[in-house]
Amino acid sequence: MVRQLNLSHPSNLHAVITIIGYRSQGESVIFRIVDGIETKYCLVVDSYKLKQRNVTLEFLIDKYNVSHIDMLCWSHPHIDHSKGLSELIERLCGEKTEYILPAHFYNQPGIDLVTIQNKEEKVTIDEIFNINSKTKLVATSVEVKTGSHNQLECFTLVCAGLEPIPVGIFALTPISSILGDYVVSKKHNIDPNELSISLLIDINGYKIFLGADTIRTHIAQIDTSMLEGCKFVKIPHHGSSTSLDLLNYLPVSIDAACTTVYHLKGDLPEKSVIDRYKTKGPVFCTGDYLRNNRHSGAVEFDVLFDEENIEYRVVCYNAAKML
Repeated sequence: MVRQLNLSHPSNLHAVITIIGYRSQGESVIFRIVDGIETKYCLVVDSYKLKQRNVTLEFLIDKYNVSHIDMLCWSHPHIDHSKGLSELIERLCGEKTEYILPAHFYNQPGIDLVTIQNKEEKVTIDEIFNINSKTKLVATSVEVKTGSHNQLECFTLVCAGLEPIPVGIFALTPISSILGDYVVSKKHNIDPNELSISLLIDINGYKIFLGADTIRTHIAQIDTSMLEGCKFVKIPHHGSSTSLDLLNYLPVSIDAACTTVYHLKGDLPEKSVIDRYKTKGPVFCTGDYLRNNRHSGAVEFDVLFDEENIEYRVVCYNAAKML
C-alpha cells in the first residue's frame, strides 16, 4: 500500500529545493514537501561544512524547523559532498530514515572501487562510517541498469477536495554495467564521480533532476524518458563540460537550473557550459567567478501547486545569484 501524506489545504502545497554551495568547494541539496510552512517530507543530498559551519544543518533546523530527515542520500565519497554528513545522521536521522549510499564503497581498501588517499578525506569518510555503525540506519547501495531507473520512494499527497498527488523519487545513475566492468577488472582507484547518484523527483509530472557529480559516461546511458517534462535541474558536476550531454535529454525549456561552484582546481562552472544551459531557461549559481569571499551561498527554488496553476519563486542567499 502506498504511503499517504495529508495536507491541510490545496493552496498550501509547496515543493522547495534549496541548493547550498560554499566559497571554493562544497555542495548540498535539501528537497522538501511543504504544507503551508510545515515540512511534510524532507530529502537531503550530501553535506559540507567550512570552519565548523554546516550550512545545511543551519537551514534545516534554524530556517525550516526540520526535526527529521526522511531520506538522506550520500551521492559519492568526495569530501566536498561528504564533510558534515555524520552530523546530519546523528542529529536528524532515525530508524525511519531511508539512507542511500554509493555502490561498491564500504570504506574497505582492496574491496572498494575508490581508494581514499587524501588524509582529510579519509578522516571524513571514517566519521561517516563510524556514525553509521552506531546508529545502524538501514542503508541501500544504489546502481542502475542502462536505460532504466530505480524507484527509491513513492507516496501520495492527500487533501480534501483534491485528487491524490503521486510523488516518486528515482535514482538514474550510476550505471551498473560500467561499475561492473571495473569490478571484473579489479580496479580500486576509479574517479569517485563514477559512483555519483543522480535523483529524479516526480510530483504528479513536475520533475526535478538532482545531478550531484554525475559524469558524461553515465549520463550517456541514463533513462532519458525520465527527463521528459523536467522543469528544474541541479546541473551535474558544478557546471563542468562533462554535464553538457544532459542538455540533449532535457525539454526545450525548463523553469530553472542551478549550479554550485568549485574553485580548487579551476573555475567551475564553465561559462560556455552555463551559456548552453541558459538556452533552456534561467540559470542560478551559489557563487560567482570572482571567488567571492563570502562563506557560502544558497538558491531556494519554491514551487507552489495551487488548484489551477503551478507557480514558482527564487530566493538567492548571500553569494548566490542569477548568472
